[in-house]
Amino acid sequence: DSIYRVIQKNEEARSGSRWWNATPGLLKTKMIDECPEVINAARLCRWRSMINLRGLFSSEKVNDFESDIYMVDPEFLEIFSFPLVAGDPKTALNDPFSILITREMAEKYFGSEDPVGKVLNADNAYDYKITGVLENVPANSHVHFDFLISFSTIYSFPEGKEGRVDVWGSHNYITYLQLTEEADPKMVQARMFDIIKSHKESYANRFFLDPV
Repeated sequence: DSIYRVIQKNEEARSGSRWWNATPGLLKTKMIDECPEVINAARLCRWRSMINLRGLFSSEKVNDFESDIYMVDPEFLEIFSFPLVAGDPKTALNDPFSILITREMAEKYFGSEDPVGKVLNADNAYDYKITGVLENVPANSHVHFDFLISFSTIYSFPEGKEGRVDVWGSHNYITYLQLTEEADPKMVQARMFDIIKSHKESYANRFFLDPV
């Protein structure tokens, strides 16, 4: 009950209101720093939205194209209850080029072998070290994935170095906030808008808290 996804509303003259779950990269850190009712926050973004790769994943046994790949902050595993069947959730997403795979993907790429510590290659360009195995994501989850890559990996790509993360103008991220039990979501929402306006005066869109 304490978890919210940030969404934004865009008013357009021709098409009317449009809703987006995309948010600026800086929103997470600013809400943590400037809103005491927010006790935890995490960003999630599509892997392909940050780097120009086809999504060909390879192990010693299998090569296949994948699409359900996200880059996430380590706090993602603290906020949500996606359990690991192998690996340490406190450290699994700390280092660049770390990757978590679901049980289904572990069987697909490594069979009965223990995948932790092994390497998955993406498009013959990047090697990702497997730091844990996730239980398969339930069908009724509002977000689905087969692979979770450490968010810090972004800074190793040219897109990250060019400043597409720690800026207000790049809306590539889904931001989740976890509030204190006593927090009033409407007050936090109003505070969030004030924080955004104080850093980015030109925003015309309004931002809202969508209860997960």
